[in-house]
This record gives sequence, structure tokens and C-alpha cells, in this order.
Amino acid sequence: MQTGAIMEATGARFAEAHLEARVMARLAAAGHEVLGYDTVMPVFSVTQAAALGCQVDWGHPLMMPGVRTHPFAEMQELRIPEGWLQAPSIQVVLEALRLLRQAYGERVVIVGKVMGPWSLSYDTLRCSGCCRNVGDVGLQSEHPTPRAVRV
Repeated sequence: MQTGAIMEATGARFAEAHLEARVMARLAAAGHEVLGYDTVMPVFSVTQAAALGCQVDWGHPLMMPGVRTHPFAEMQELRIPEGWLQAPSIQVVLEALRLLRQAYGERVVIVGKVMGPWSLSYDTLRCSGCCRNVGDVGLQSEHPTPRAVRV
């Protein structure tokens, strides 16, 4: 959870928390250090969208990051760029995960968040392209969705 108060307490703020691994790790650690959660999660927003070609406004302490451009007009144009794992936004997250693992070991759960297909489609396509194509992309699975999951 990232709030203005947490950013102030840690000195780790948006936009830097998306652009610098140490700042990202420090802000993520606040979930455990300040709030007492048993997990930390260093992915706060649209890092994957940036790696897929979206231009991003990385925000500020009072504003979450947001996508400024949508590189694909239609679902059929959607392509994963070669080398997307080397994109700066992905590398920052991977390094923040390494730093958190180094700092916390097995004491807390370190969560590597991945955005789902709806969020990524919404970010990479213009909204009208995303909504218009929802039924056209074979979202049905051959495996039924379980109604309940026992953990």
C-alpha cells in the first residue's frame, strides 16, 4: 500500500519509486516495516505497459502513474516487443525484487505482481479498441474456471 503518508515516512516517492530500484524497494518494504504486513510488493502500477511500448507519466506523491499513449489501435496489432524483459521499467522491478530478497530473505513474502490481460489490453489499446475487441480474442479457456479454491 502506497499513500502520501507512507511516501513521506520512507522518503520514497512516485515517480522515483518507479524509476530507481532502491527507492522502489524502500517504498515496498514500508508495507512490512511501517504497516506490519507479512508481504512486500514492489510493483505499484503500469511497469509492464511501459515495457510493451506505452509512454507513461510516472506520477508524483499525490498522483498514481498513468499511461499516456496506447501503441496499438486494434487487438490484432498487439505484439510483445523483442527484448521487453530488458526494458528499464522491468529491470527496475527485477532489481527491487533482488534487493528485497537480500534484505528480508524468507522472513516476509515478496510478491512479484503481474498485470492481467484486461489491464494490459486497456493500457496498450485505445479504450475503444480494447472494449470493441473483448469478444473477438478467444478469451474462453478449454479449462473451466474453478468456483472455489481451497488454500
